[in-house]
Amino acid sequence: METLKTFDIEDNVLIGTKTWNPHIINCINIGDLILKSFKSNPDFIGQVDAETGEENTFQQMKEKSVKCALWMQKSGIQINDVIMVCSHNQLDAYVPFLAALYIGVVVNLLDECLFEEYFLEQIKPKILFIDEKFSVTATVYTNILRILDIPEPTIIIFGTNEQSITLESILNDHYNPVSIDNFTCAKVISMKSTAMKLFTSGTTAPPKAIEIPYSAFMAPSDQHAPNMLQNDIALSFESLGFINGIFMTIQAIFLHVKMIKVKSQFHTERTCKIIEQYKVTWAFLETSMCVQLIKSIDLGKHDLSSLKNVVFSGSTVNSYEIHIVLRAWLPNASILQAYSLTETGIIAYQRQSGKPGSSGYVSQNVCLKIISLNPLNREKSLGLNMQGEICCTSPYMMIHKDDESAAHDNQFNSNWFRTGDMGYYDKDGDIFIIDRINQLFEYQNHQISPTSIETILQNHLAVSEAVVTSIPDNNVMHPLAFVTKIPGIEV
Repeated sequence: METLKTFDIEDNVLIGTKTWNPHIINCINIGDLILKSFKSNPDFIGQVDAETGEENTFQQMKEKSVKCALWMQKSGIQINDVIMVCSHNQLDAYVPFLAALYIGVVVNLLDECLFEEYFLEQIKPKILFIDEKFSVTATVYTNILRILDIPEPTIIIFGTNEQSITLESILNDHYNPVSIDNFTCAKVISMKSTAMKLFTSGTTAPPKAIEIPYSAFMAPSDQHAPNMLQNDIALSFESLGFINGIFMTIQAIFLHVKMIKVKSQFHTERTCKIIEQYKVTWAFLETSMCVQLIKSIDLGKHDLSSLKNVVFSGSTVNSYEIHIVLRAWLPNASILQAYSLTETGIIAYQRQSGKPGSSGYVSQNVCLKIISLNPLNREKSLGLNMQGEICCTSPYMMIHKDDESAAHDNQFNSNWFRTGDMGYYDKDGDIFIIDRINQLFEYQNHQISPTSIETILQNHLAVSEAVVTSIPDNNVMHPLAFVTKIPGIEV
């Protein structure tokens, strides 16, 4: 049970410990801190490809990212220009990302599974860094942009391609060693300026571009990778296209954590082998990955005693069972749940093994409250164990502009961000997430949470995944379930 309190409750508002001091950090570029960390331990192995064993030292990571920054400057890219990086969880994805931070360029990070013309139209990047397998598709999309009178980006390919500029060719070009060693980052960037443009998850509405400020990077040890400690060996499935992958990458650099990066899809047996081979001490998993793990017989076949912290986040489906089963399987590890959104970063997380199903306590520098679902009563914060919409505010969250569209503006109530999630907090301040509000529906005068049905279905040994939605029948909403069976098991 958690005993360490890192928050206060005032007028039904949960207030995380204050560590944010904008007057001290307002003139610091996050890039300077990254380069300082690289230089402090140049031989440290910062990341490893789990499949091939290829390694990158801090010295290599520094040189590659600085070379890319110099190339972008030489190409005429300036502060506040926008680039797009679309790739999978591979070793070189960080290169243009860090380079953009160094020189004050806004970066859009996109997972490869989301690469579509729509995102290019929304972002209008000056440069597009893209995986080789999408080179032809990228050319087609940029031709469409030309027809729409949108400037075409310069396409840079991760990998080998004789018809295009590749990142490898940029890095292999001649650079004056002195210019690399003496490289300096862009000066004094306002913490309120845009560092990244990211897309929302799009689970219940079309993805939309939001702007993340530089302040999101300035306190990563506070919240971005729960319980990650110096010299940990961390397992990462998240590409830079996801907010957790972004901040894990930054925090790993600051804490000198070796990141074991997995490019392939999650597979329980392969994951166990990787943990065993690399003596992984810290792992971040999506809820769906944990569900596969707790239904697997593979855990007992491997030595996973190196694991000290397993953090999971995502859907609340089976979160109670995940806590219980993984604690039994991994008695030496703390099983921790976190609650995060693209728009906000991590809102709450467990500091140590706590209540099953709980998302822990509110993060540092974050304020959280629960408001009524009734529009007429939203100004009042609800008390403990009262269910409503979760709202939060912090220095890290997305930039809210006064000229935002009405639909987008509905996400804000004064300066509070409305998450769209239904939840509550208990007498100890533990936060529990119930479901997305717009997925709830009424059936026979009862409010139904699809997540609760999904949890029951996924508890069946033959069910790998379950999704529940609602459909109308005779003007009444009925639950409809889709399930994926585990191969080889009969229902």
